[in-house]
Amino acid sequence: MAILEDKLIELDFSPDADLFISWLNFIENSISAESSIGNIRIKYSEVPELVYFLANKIGIDFLPKNILDEAKKKDFISCSDEDYKDFCQRVNQNLQFKSGLWKLLEEDRAKDQIFDEQLRYLKELLPSCEYVGFIAPSAEYSSVDILYKDAIYLAQKKNVLKLNNNEIEEIIKRTLEHYGACISPVLRCLLERV
Repeated sequence: MAILEDKLIELDFSPDADLFISWLNFIENSISAESSIGNIRIKYSEVPELVYFLANKIGIDFLPKNILDEAKKKDFISCSDEDYKDFCQRVNQNLQFKSGLWKLLEEDRAKDQIFDEQLRYLKELLPSCEYVGFIAPSAEYSSVDILYKDAIYLAQKKNVLKLNNNEIEEIIKRTLEHYGACISPVLRCLLERV
């Protein structure tokens, strides 16, 4: 199913509930792609992180009241198998570590000591971006880095997709609609500013 048909960006959920975002490498939103089709693949257990980091950056005011009400009622994020407060603490600790490395890549003295090839690639490609999210790798898929500068950049390996706020809102909305209460408690972290 296309997120924006005119932009040729697709959001798909596999039969085992993993999330896929794909695009043709020639579209304007494509910053980098490993082949003629760029792909971001996220294991269902890491989807709450994607929603959390995207919503944390652009806000949640655009979401329908029923989704926000559902989020307020739930404490447990079943996709990631943890309480929403534990989830928030874990993902923010991972983010602090990765964003610290991102900042160190700006220092000539320190950057040669950082061996994260993905971060080095992204720092060369998008040097002035802010590091706003990290989704850990799963057994099947590589990690996803989320950067920001006037737009959100999702990056997995050499696949980098630029998304504006409307496109991000659509991804968040459709993902929450698809997974429902399995991931909606991540919004409590934002509603309560845990």
